[in-house]
Amino acid sequence: KFQVTLMKPRIQPDREIGPALAKIAEIVAANGHSISSVQVDHIGTRPSESALCILGFMPGHAAFSSVISRVVQVHQSFPEAVVSLPWQQDSDSSCWTPFLQALKQGFGGIFPAALKLGFHTTVYPFWQDSLSIEAALGEVKKSSESSNNFNKLQERVDEDFGEAVAPATAVAVVNEIGWASGCDGISRPAVAQKSTQENQCTFIANVLGTDWPATPYFEAFFFAGWPYQGWGDGDDCSGNISPFTATESLCPESWGQSR
Repeated sequence: KFQVTLMKPRIQPDREIGPALAKIAEIVAANGHSISSVQVDHIGTRPSESALCILGFMPGHAAFSSVISRVVQVHQSFPEAVVSLPWQQDSDSSCWTPFLQALKQGFGGIFPAALKLGFHTTVYPFWQDSLSIEAALGEVKKSSESSNNFNKLQERVDEDFGEAVAPATAVAVVNEIGWASGCDGISRPAVAQKSTQENQCTFIANVLGTDWPATPYFEAFFFAGWPYQGWGDGDDCSGNISPFTATESLCPESWGQSR
């Protein structure tokens, strides 16, 4: 199963969406694959790190109607896939309420019961200077009460959007999660000291053993590469960055324990 992205209208115009979705469907069908989710970008520079409620995104915004149309088209093309929108844990009702009301009208006045509407966020606790190593490792871990723990994200999405999108299903999506093992050029000292392979491997073990939501549609995508290629202070995260090669894990068994 794959996740795909529709880029913002300035990069991927509305006229290209139908043909693009048809081509994706053709490719996955020919190879016996399927699409688990489609993220719809609107105005962000990085689709998975964007947020819906920025830069005056309301009715009348240049991209507003485009996003409505794209969600409807994606669901028509891939009815089993989650259609994922940029949330970033910002549930500002002054933004989301008019958007969801307009989206409902785009579906003819009622959300399809088969629609899985995703609300995606990123989770990178090691970037937070104030968190100790142990606290950062514990952000996504079994029994964690952190708002970043997977079950807590789904609870928040259910509470903030479940009723508004019914009879469709509201789904939390973690579009990026990870822990860099080497990012000296853009890491502050408080961050760099956390960026070790052992910490990264422990974080993966904690994620695997955490409290996953009961919904079968929840997804979390581990970001295994950081190829910024010179962005930052002259160094970057493009080398020694992943606990995986194409064929194996680089995490020693002794580090693969949740703590």
